[in-house]
Amino acid sequence: MAPLSILPGRIRIESTLVAGRRDIIRSFEQRIMETPGTLEVSVNHRTGRILVRYDEAVVSRDLLCETISAALEALRFGELPLPPHPDHSGSRDREPAAAKHTRNILLDMAAHVLLPKPFDLLVPALGVLRG
Repeated sequence: MAPLSILPGRIRIESTLVAGRRDIIRSFEQRIMETPGTLEVSVNHRTGRILVRYDEAVVSRDLLCETISAALEALRFGELPLPPHPDHSGSRDREPAAAKHTRNILLDMAAHVLLPKPFDLLVPALGVLRG
């Protein structure tokens, strides 16, 4: 693991282990943030780049690099715990199929009762409401 960029209080590393792994980013960042003196950790799952800002008076660059290497090894061997998913209770994408189907039936019934038939055919927005 060779750093791409080293500036005072800042180090940037690239790893293929985090590229495309959106599911583990939060756990990976938390693992590195446990190191005293770490101010900020930012991982880009698209590029696989890891940016760490740290206080040089508290933690050395070598210790921080060891911590990052250990976190990457934990990721490689599947030892990094996955964080719990945030609550998506308001999201339609997380609805079960039965709930979506029921909602679509209710929208169809309401459209047929409330709208005259010719007008019902002219309203393409009903398809958008269905999701």
